[in-house]
Amino acid sequence: MHTRALLTIFACLAAGCAVEADTATEQSDLLQPPPPRLYPVDFTVTAGTTGQNVVVGGEAVFPVTITAGAGQLCTDLSYSVTGLPYGATFWHQNAVGDPVSQICPSQRFDLDVGVDTAGNTLAGTYPLTITIAGSGYTHSVNVTLTVRPPSFTTTAWPPAANLVAGQSTNATLSTLYDGFSGDPFSQTTVYLSAYGLPPGVSVAFSPPTITPTTSSTVTFTAAADATVTPATVTLVAVGSGGMRRTTTFALGPNSQLIANGGFEAGTSPWSLGGGAALATYSPSPVAYWPSTNEAHLGSSYISEQGTGTVAQTVAIPANASHATLAFWLAGTGSEPARASVSVTDATSGATLSLGSFNDLVTVQEPLSVGERPPEYQRHDLDITALRGRTVTVMFQLASNATTPSSRAVLDDVSVAVTY
Repeated sequence: MHTRALLTIFACLAAGCAVEADTATEQSDLLQPPPPRLYPVDFTVTAGTTGQNVVVGGEAVFPVTITAGAGQLCTDLSYSVTGLPYGATFWHQNAVGDPVSQICPSQRFDLDVGVDTAGNTLAGTYPLTITIAGSGYTHSVNVTLTVRPPSFTTTAWPPAANLVAGQSTNATLSTLYDGFSGDPFSQTTVYLSAYGLPPGVSVAFSPPTITPTTSSTVTFTAAADATVTPATVTLVAVGSGGMRRTTTFALGPNSQLIANGGFEAGTSPWSLGGGAALATYSPSPVAYWPSTNEAHLGSSYISEQGTGTVAQTVAIPANASHATLAFWLAGTGSEPARASVSVTDATSGATLSLGSFNDLVTVQEPLSVGERPPEYQRHDLDITALRGRTVTVMFQLASNATTPSSRAVLDDVSVAVTY
């Protein structure tokens, strides 16, 4: 009995001690502070621009910046755009074309939110709200989308031509289409006409009608007995829905002061110096609209031949009401080239700088015959102040200092005079 009692007591004591130990542990746990609560990161949204203007069927892009704020956990993001016009859809991506679906602490993302309009989207102004949400947070920015109808503009090159009795002269009437590829408007008929012709002068268009994406050759013909006086002719293009576009053309004796402005007849009467040379692309000439040749820098290395000059002397009539020097510049090679233009007075020898043109963009060769390279840029300079003077117009062409194979390209020079 005694032994059995002692065993029972020891067992109870052991059990009691165990129970007391567990109870102490639980009480200790209750005294510990709870772990900190983690919150998903908040963020801000800002728009880089609040308004975009696109043609029907075009794409508008709104730069947006998302910046992480307070929080410890990453936040999954969702996007929406309200106020979209009929047929329009939206998308979003970062600089490498990936969607931004999550933002974490200390992160910042610059992304584009794009709106693609459709061919049946109505022209108008649409207030849009770009909303980005996640983890209970919602932030929005307001922007404006303006959708304009497709249209076109017209231009004539050269902008002036000389014409005397019994002769003809040509120009190219071109259209610049403002619309999207495949738009039915781009294939509509554009009707051509002209008014303001001098007495005894007729005009013909070939073809007589065009589309907003094509061009026509304009031929002015003076009768043998015509007394051709200087005139400013208005060329008219009327498209779908009565859309009317005009451009002017100086016509008559001494209206175009530059001879062989497109270099189609070689280099005469131009004076070429340094590395400047006449270029004809082979196996067939490349039509750098509308010319097939262009005077350009011929040296391949930076040296004394690293620059070239192209010059022609003209006499600007004292009775001219307006005189404009116009020309086209581009670059060839992997790096931009540069050019400048000046005039030198034949009497005093004084030289006046008219402008410098740096970072001439590169022409991507080869081009199709008749194709106008988009890299060419037209420049128009008012030289009316030089009326009554004989001046030498000089272009200086130069390659890039770090890439001698890059060259400046000059084409289609004009001095148009109106009276």
